[in-house]
Amino acid sequence: MTAELIDFDLDASDRPVVTIADAVNGDGGYIRERDGSQQYARIRLTVAAHRDGPSSYRFECRDQSLSALMRAAVLDGIKTALTETFSTGHPVGLVSVAVIEGSTNTTANAMSLAACMAVKDAFRRARFVKPQ
Repeated sequence: MTAELIDFDLDASDRPVVTIADAVNGDGGYIRERDGSQQYARIRLTVAAHRDGPSSYRFECRDQSLSALMRAAVLDGIKTALTETFSTGHPVGLVSVAVIEGSTNTTANAMSLAACMAVKDAFRRARFVKPQ
């Protein structure tokens, strides 16, 4: 099986965007106990600059064990993280997010939150640059 690729755009703002200079890994985990059952999710991903394609963002799921529901939840969490501004004060654009590994015995909400945390983790280590 080949990796699933989804190109997408988010609501554009009038502010200039920044991208990242080099690929960086991110790890996000979510653990909560609710009503006697535990929700656990973990996502490992890589964020890299994305300059070739029709859209500002690319999602790639390399973990073939994730169901369609879980892949959609992960993409939702990634989009949530990408709508925030980070240390630069500018939105981050022109990036590709590749999911390397994700836990599979969990809820969609937990997966979405773990993916959001993984992107934020990657961005904490990233060096941001203006797109060329």
